[in-house]
Amino acid sequence: MDINNRLKSTLKGKITRLETYIETVKTETEIDIVELKVKLKNVTFLLKNIEELRGNYYAIPNVKEAEIVTIDEELNQMDERLEKLEVRMETVINSSCMKSSETVVNKINNDAVDKFEIKTKIPPLVLPEFSGKYEEFSSFKAQFDDLITNNIQLSQSQKLYYLRSCLTHDARDLSSNFDNFESLYEALITRYDNERLIVDIHVQNILKFEKIQSESAKEIRNMIDCIQKNLRALKALKYEQNKLSDVLLIDILIQKLDKESRKSFELFHVSNNVPAFEQFIKFLEQRESVLLSINRNIASGNAKNSTNKNLPNFTNKSSKAFMINENKRKSCVVCKKSVHPIFRCHTFLNLSIEERLKLIRLHKICDLCLKMNHKKYECHSQYKCVCGARHNKLICESGDSTKTVSTECAKENGKVNKTFESPHDQDYFAIKCFGFELKFRLRGAFSHHYDYLCTKFHGCKCDRFVWTSQTNTHTHTQTLPFISIDEDRSFNEQVEFLIVDEVTELNPSQTLDITNVEIPQFLNLADKSFYEANEINALISADIFFKVLKHNTYKVNEEFFFKESQFGWIACGKLQEKEVSKQNQCFLARNDTLQDTLKHFFDLEGLGIRDDPVSNEKDQAMEIFNETVEFKNDRYVVHLPFRKSYDELSDNYSLAKQRFQNLWRRFSHEPELHHQYREIIRDYVEQGIIEDVKDEIKGNESNKPLYYLPHQAVRKEGRLTSKTRIVFDAGSHQNNELSLNDCLWPGKNLNPNLLDLLIEFRLNKTAVCSDIKQAFLQICLAEEHKDAVRFLWSNEEPCVHKKPKLHVYRFNRVNFGVSSSPFLLAATIRHHIENYKNDYPDTVLLLDKCFYVDDLISGGKDFEEALQLSRSAKNIMEAAGMDLRKWISNDANLMEQWKKEKFDVYPVDKTVILGVNTTKVLGLSWETHEDYLKMDTRSLLEFVSIDKNTKRFILQAVGRIFDPLGLITPFTIRVKCLIQDLWSEKIPWDDPLPSHIEREWKRWCEELSHLENLKIQRLVLDSPLDEDIIELHSFCDASKKAYGAAIYIKSRTRNCFS
Repeated sequence: MDINNRLKSTLKGKITRLETYIETVKTETEIDIVELKVKLKNVTFLLKNIEELRGNYYAIPNVKEAEIVTIDEELNQMDERLEKLEVRMETVINSSCMKSSETVVNKINNDAVDKFEIKTKIPPLVLPEFSGKYEEFSSFKAQFDDLITNNIQLSQSQKLYYLRSCLTHDARDLSSNFDNFESLYEALITRYDNERLIVDIHVQNILKFEKIQSESAKEIRNMIDCIQKNLRALKALKYEQNKLSDVLLIDILIQKLDKESRKSFELFHVSNNVPAFEQFIKFLEQRESVLLSINRNIASGNAKNSTNKNLPNFTNKSSKAFMINENKRKSCVVCKKSVHPIFRCHTFLNLSIEERLKLIRLHKICDLCLKMNHKKYECHSQYKCVCGARHNKLICESGDSTKTVSTECAKENGKVNKTFESPHDQDYFAIKCFGFELKFRLRGAFSHHYDYLCTKFHGCKCDRFVWTSQTNTHTHTQTLPFISIDEDRSFNEQVEFLIVDEVTELNPSQTLDITNVEIPQFLNLADKSFYEANEINALISADIFFKVLKHNTYKVNEEFFFKESQFGWIACGKLQEKEVSKQNQCFLARNDTLQDTLKHFFDLEGLGIRDDPVSNEKDQAMEIFNETVEFKNDRYVVHLPFRKSYDELSDNYSLAKQRFQNLWRRFSHEPELHHQYREIIRDYVEQGIIEDVKDEIKGNESNKPLYYLPHQAVRKEGRLTSKTRIVFDAGSHQNNELSLNDCLWPGKNLNPNLLDLLIEFRLNKTAVCSDIKQAFLQICLAEEHKDAVRFLWSNEEPCVHKKPKLHVYRFNRVNFGVSSSPFLLAATIRHHIENYKNDYPDTVLLLDKCFYVDDLISGGKDFEEALQLSRSAKNIMEAAGMDLRKWISNDANLMEQWKKEKFDVYPVDKTVILGVNTTKVLGLSWETHEDYLKMDTRSLLEFVSIDKNTKRFILQAVGRIFDPLGLITPFTIRVKCLIQDLWSEKIPWDDPLPSHIEREWKRWCEELSHLENLKIQRLVLDSPLDEDIIELHSFCDASKKAYGAAIYIKSRTRNCFS
């Protein structure tokens, strides 16, 4: 009955819409006959539907007679309404046909007049498109309303068709198959007619316009267009400018101009009055016009022969690197593929000399500079071939022109070409700078945007560099990575270097022959041994290099000269090597972005499948450990594995003090946290883990490392013990200084493979778990390294308005938070276990594979084996001063035996009271009573409940999934495919998700809670391995989106299969 009633209501709605339509048609001057005939067919179709509906009502059993009568009356009324509609539509169609015939007659009568009229053909209107950008919606809506929405000649169906054809990208996703014109248009207005957001976008477009770095007419024009376009849009939204907004805008926009343009504006507006916004725009337009004129003059000047005989000619020396940003040039006449000069064309360089000459003559190319549009006798180039003749060396038949290898690194829309040649034909310049403790060689690069420094100068004993000239004693110093070039008070440049292992090859690669070069004695050379093959220790970018240069030039001959600089005279040009050699060089620039590094996210997952990439490297931390480890007073004593000398380590006191004061203010608002924090500190003091630093040893004495550790509280409410932990930060540092972690070798990962350990855990019938109490703090630290782990504390009560009186403590033990601590713990445990291999050979062999950091994960095939293992492990670790605690097993009898033997047993009774029947084993939840593994998704569910729905949020959520055994891979692979879709659609990090991806993401989040019901039996086999016949069965499959595998164990005993 309900279904029939809903169908009846639908039919009534359709009839009402048809009646509304026919009323509208009566008022229109022009009638769409085709549409009207379609509506007439709909009337016939509705009449049939009513009769079918009537039959459905009659077929319903146990219907009262009164209800049937009421239904019949309603259906009869609907029939009458449809019949009236049919008559009215036929009438309108007939009258319209008569009018159209009259129109045809009138048209024939007017043809004689029309043929003398000159008609202008207007191009057809193209409807605007809308892609989903909020700032474009107002313009789209205004145009669409004028053309379509307010056009009474169009039907609703036609309007819907036009509207859908205008929607692209995200806006198209808003449309559904059930939408009519009104519902879809209303949905668009609801979504995109967000005035606040639109206004914010236009404002941000102005405020976030990128700063102009150098004089550029194009950039000035872009700024003008950006300002005017967005202000017009704001004005259309009724947001007018006023004096205050003009002042603010001018102040903001001036800061985005280049330095020269800012100077020009100050000259332009010399009055004390506040400049009007129109004046600022007028200045920008004049500035653009000036820069355009200057560029045209430079371009025309370069076409003339204006070379200075006293200056070196750099034309056509391909060892230089230039920035080219010319997108309108014609493609190469040889390869036809891209825009580049012919002398850099790989196709041209691979030809023989005869073929090159034919090509040059065919295309009328100058055989001197290899450029088009002029002939050799018109060429202004002063270039000469190595043979002495006036032609390009690439077409020289007397020499081997194939020695040069050109390498291009191109980037679309703005090519950066860098060409290298054999060193005997290379332009060269170098500087040696002398400081108080250091000298190194510097080189400039024409197209480099960064400055590079060799690592052998970074972090060495004298890490304060002084650059100075030999004629002035004034110097300027600053700690790396900033170095200041300072010649006198008029020149001071600060350079930030990128530290690399090797800047470049020897330059020159071999010693140059200067026997025929006369160098005047009055020239104060920056590098007196410029001709010797030597290392380049620093590379400065073009912006700094040209600031170093001065105007004077001393020319020795046609190809060699000296250029004056802030450091002295630099040798430039070309010199012959003593032994000519071939050398191929390649320039590679790699820019790893965040999205490039995330490609590892889609790599093959698996623990233990790949080899450790650093497994073959020399382990300096292990060497230091083996040389220094000691056993004193029932504890092991270790040294921190420092990389280099202690001088590099800054004490970090001011930062640690600031961080502690922030923590102290938090204590004043959270007294309970302060109480727990203070109890931990007191416990550390009582156990001798830390000690108060006495006044007489507070300085950095005897060349000892000195460092203060900031610290903070971390709370985990789900823990039965140690809900509050103190975490020390050994990675903190001041600007341009090294932290403690920076100065230490982290050491190799000595823990066993996680997958191997978990598989072994699932093979033991009786599983055993325990951990070492305060494991890191059971290892003593060598006396000479204790001052490297100082920290600040106060015994006073916290108060907001009172600064705490600080006390300095230092650690006597290894503490968590230092990068080398996990290595020192693992190395100490293995070193200690190795000493007992004669007394407990089986236990030692097992323990060596069962310790993961401070957790013991093991077991045995029965009660006796597990009990013996636990006894031996407890005795061995106690001998190292390490107490194994929180023993837990799936065997209740073993737990009772442990209690009798005074083991620190995990308080299972408390877990039942708390409602937590599981314990964590290497991140997995283990229910010991029923002995199964399950997934703990509580923290992940809490995180996804934030419901941000961006690419960044999804990636953060997926990063919280820990599934080392691959138990939920069929579920997690879906969201990884979702991330692949986000990458393929190039969705920005923080933009809202497209509707189809958002639907799939929400569906995944809704199903996430079901993982709580997943239970996997921990024990893989019910009987011991040596009693079974074991078979492994693997299945794998792949698709275009993903691939996967599943492995099953089949065991066969005498009685059954499992």
